[in-house]
Amino acid sequence: MGAEVSAITRPEGLTVEAIRDEVLALADEHPDATYVPDGESKTCSYVRGSAAGQPGCLLGQALIRLGVDPDELAEVEGVQPVGVRIIEVLDAMEVPRSNVVELLAWAQELQDDGVPWGSAVRDLRAQEVQK
Repeated sequence: MGAEVSAITRPEGLTVEAIRDEVLALADEHPDATYVPDGESKTCSYVRGSAAGQPGCLLGQALIRLGVDPDELAEVEGVQPVGVRIIEVLDAMEVPRSNVVELLAWAQELQDDGVPWGSAVRDLRAQEVQK
């Protein structure tokens, strides 16, 4: 088991639905973007840009656009040797779970494996948030 992710300040009004919508908007803006980890470690980063000159992590960019402090988000990087999944970040911000959280994690996993953003969000796009 990895180290625990420290608390991240949750912007007012931040919901899973808002994150989903922002992730989809980013994927629409950059459907062919692929995330290539920067640096020797080849560890994915929520904040840093991609080695290929593309935008950084799809989920990280969405969170920053929604008001999450990039410095706080950067602090969670490297807490665990295999990276920190979006589920752990949402838990650290105390964002209530919904039916799409696992699909956000799946989109993250796909983009981390080099799948273009437009394809990585296919399942997420097909699922509306249930309240």
